[in-house]
Amino acid sequence: MKHNPYYLLKFTTEILQFGNNPGIEVSEQILESLGGGKRPLIVVILNNYSYTYAVGKMGNEL
Repeated sequence: MKHNPYYLLKFTTEILQFGNNPGIEVSEQILESLGGGKRPLIVVILNNYSYTYAVGKMGNEL
């Protein structure tokens, strides 16, 4: 079965503050379901604005 890189995954999380940088908390299970290795590219939509991010770990956190 070929991996489809484009699909919709909705979940609720918190936006965290790391100095001047925002961070979006993503569980290990959700990270695995995204595929794309350890830094999958995602699009986050908040209040009709879209932002492209590469998911990555911050210390022991995602």
